[in-house]
Amino acid sequence: MSVPNPVPATQTLRTFVLYVADKPGVLDRVASLFRRRAFNIEALTVARTERAGISRMLVEVRATNDEARRLVANMYKLYDVVSVTDITLTEEENSTWHKSSTTTTRTSS
Repeated sequence: MSVPNPVPATQTLRTFVLYVADKPGVLDRVASLFRRRAFNIEALTVARTERAGISRMLVEVRATNDEARRLVANMYKLYDVVSVTDITLTEEENSTWHKSSTTTTRTSS
């Protein structure tokens, strides 16, 4: 008797904001976390913040809801990570925003 394959969960583009220590090697450790778990980083932006010694990282990857929760938990295990937030819009939130190549604006509903 064969067991039917479960329907795989759909992966969506997830956006994570990380606040990390502004030290050499932190970017490598964060990127390695995604690499070890076989996630391709779709977009990555790193910049200093107004707080001395803290940088902000925006990381976009394709992941399911469950994978995203596990990624957040694993990012918190990294010593130099101060905070992690998944700022991905839900489908309902996403439908009220118009995206172009350079700007995102709210549309009336």
